[in-house]
Amino acid sequence: MRNRLLLIAVCAMVSISSSAAAVAIYHHWFAVRIVAADTATFMRQARADYLNRKITPKQLEQRIEQAMGLIRQQPANSVVLTSDVVLSKNVKIIAP
Repeated sequence: MRNRLLLIAVCAMVSISSSAAAVAIYHHWFAVRIVAADTATFMRQARADYLNRKITPKQLEQRIEQAMGLIRQQPANSVVLTSDVVLSKNVKIIAP
């Protein structure tokens, strides 16, 4: 009887541990994450700087490439949306 209870306890612990590990691995590697890019503020600032001649066309191009690089750096399991369409505060927001 005692061996049977020990076996049941071990099976339960293995089951709980493997379930927790599976959930953690799924969350870390496979779950889709939503990331919001604050493109409106970036474009507004870049436009203002360009129109006020604070930056050259080449610098504007570099800023845009830098912003696109930041967006491209997001992990494959991330979906990048503009922050204008995201209503939740529980989303990671990147600012180029």
